Amino acid sequence: MNIQYPVYSVVTPQTGEHFTLRTLTVADEKKLKGSFVTPDKISEHIASCIFDCLVEKPAHIRTFKDFIACVTTHDRQALLFGLFHISYGEVTDIPVKCGSCGETFKFTHDTGALAHITEYEPRMIKMKQKDAEGKDVEVEVPESILTRVLEVDLPISKYRAIVKQPTIRDEIINTAATGQLPYQKDALSDMIVIDRFEMNKKKFDEVGQKLSIYTALPSKDRRIIMKTYREEFAKYTVDVKGKAECSYCKHETEIDIDFMDVFFRMVLES
Repeated sequence: MNIQYPVYSVVTPQTGEHFTLRTLTVADEKKLKGSFVTPDKISEHIASCIFDCLVEKPAHIRTFKDFIACVTTHDRQALLFGLFHISYGEVTDIPVKCGSCGETFKFTHDTGALAHITEYEPRMIKMKQKDAEGKDVEVEVPESILTRVLEVDLPISKYRAIVKQPTIRDEIINTAATGQLPYQKDALSDMIVIDRFEMNKKKFDEVGQKLSIYTALPSKDRRIIMKTYREEFAKYTVDVKGKAECSYCKHETEIDIDFMDVFFRMVLES
C-alpha cells in the first residue's frame, strides 16, 4: 500500500545535522508501547523507532549503528519532538497551576510554537590534512561536539574526569547497566557524561571502574563535573515551553513542559 505520509524536517541542535521524519504509524506506536515491558531496552527501542521513521538522513549515517553513534542524547530529543509534532500536532490537557489565583487548569497548544532550540556553536580547531600534492598542511575546522572532551581536574579526590556529550549509544549501554544494577540507577544516569577517569597516567573507562570512582567522589568534585557539563554541553538542546492563560483569572503563566511525559502519554492513549 502506497501512502504519502506527512513529513517534518529537523536540524539537530548539537551536531547540526538535517533529518526528515515521517509520521508515526500504528505499527510504530505498538513498538513504542512494547518498550515499556522491557525498561532496560527502552532507549534502544525509542532510537530504533526514530530510525525507522527517518525519510532523509545525513550521508554518513547509513545503519542503525551509525545512527546511535552519531546522534547525541539532546539531538535525539529534537528528533523525538519532530516525530511528536508531525504525528500528533499538539500537546493536550497538561495540568497547570496558576501562579496568581492558585487554581489548576488544563493547557492545550499546537506543538509548532512550543519548541525553543539552542544550537551548538563549534569552536575552530587546527588539524593536519593532506593537500593536493600529498603534503601535510594545517587547516582550521569546526570541532564536532561528538569528539569534544573536557579535562576536569577534581580538587579533592585528585582524579581527572574526562567529560563529554553522550550519544544514544552511550545511553543504551548505560540503560543496560541500570537493568543489572538498579540500585545504582541515579549514579549511572549521572555518570553517562563521563568518558573516563584518569590518575597517575592510568585510565579508568570501564563501567564498573567509573562507577566505583564516581560513587566515592566527594560532593564538591561531583558538582564540578555536573557544572562543567551543564555549561559546556547541556544548554544546546530543545526546550518545550510556552505561556498558558489561566481559564479562571486570565493570568498568563510560563510553563516548562515535560515533553517525554506528554509524548508517551499520547502514544499510550493512541
